[in-house]
Amino acid sequence: MKQAAVNFKYNRQAKGETFSMQQTEKTTSDYWNTRADREYRYKNEKFYTITPIPYYYLRRKIILKKIKTLMDGAKCRSVCDFGCGDGEYIAKLKRENIEFYGVDASPKMIELARARVAGNIHIQYEISSQGITSDKKFDMIYSSAIWAHIHKEDIQGLYANIYKHLSPKGYFIICEQSAPYYYEGNNYIRRTTEQYVNLLEDAGFEIADIEIIDFWLHRILFEKYFVKKYVGRKKFIHRDQDELKIELNKNKVYRFFSLILAKLSIPCVFKGRKNNKIINRWGYSFIVAIKR
Repeated sequence: MKQAAVNFKYNRQAKGETFSMQQTEKTTSDYWNTRADREYRYKNEKFYTITPIPYYYLRRKIILKKIKTLMDGAKCRSVCDFGCGDGEYIAKLKRENIEFYGVDASPKMIELARARVAGNIHIQYEISSQGITSDKKFDMIYSSAIWAHIHKEDIQGLYANIYKHLSPKGYFIICEQSAPYYYEGNNYIRRTTEQYVNLLEDAGFEIADIEIIDFWLHRILFEKYFVKKYVGRKKFIHRDQDELKIELNKNKVYRFFSLILAKLSIPCVFKGRKNNKIINRWGYSFIVAIKR
């Protein structure tokens, strides 16, 4: 999973009440520097995600295909991966005639990205938690799995930063886990698709398309039932939840059931808007926005 780094510091909104949320001052840069040391392999590729890896892999294929289609259709010449992590998306999307630019707050992840896509002179990287600091303009900027870790005030500033660095009519694509309602977990936020659309429109973007990627059978049976039962039975030794999830992603039984239930989740891509009304549901929002 890829994401940019910011400080976690915000209030919790739930059931009309405001709660003070005390958190240790810990940046996602520190977090991802640690995660960079916890790699494992799947289908001859290095991963760091705590998401069930077969599901993550299939979901990534869908996202990459959609980005490629838009990138080729718009004849992009400059593309930015915002929150590039270890460069996995750049490695899959790179073209000889396109200049790529990766931005991430984790020095270790940028180091891994350089190693993953070494030898391509059209790729540059920037270590930053404040957005793009260069004066470059891009035909497309995309981001995957970063906004669930950033509070609203920082998102507003980063969307403004992205808008500024897009060429006229340039594309901004966000791919983010969403829910039917707003809630918060341990260092993550689940927003609705509509909330992300509102944030984009407030930044000046026009929404071109919305789709929801939902491997619903995997979500209902694997994530909510199988994992709890399996983990309880196997009694994995772990220091924290993220470490446990990474250890599970190395387990063949865990991978097998994740793969089967992900593949059986047909269909898995749904329209995010019907009769001009945004649909808020569980899944992964794929939103295409255009600079006005």
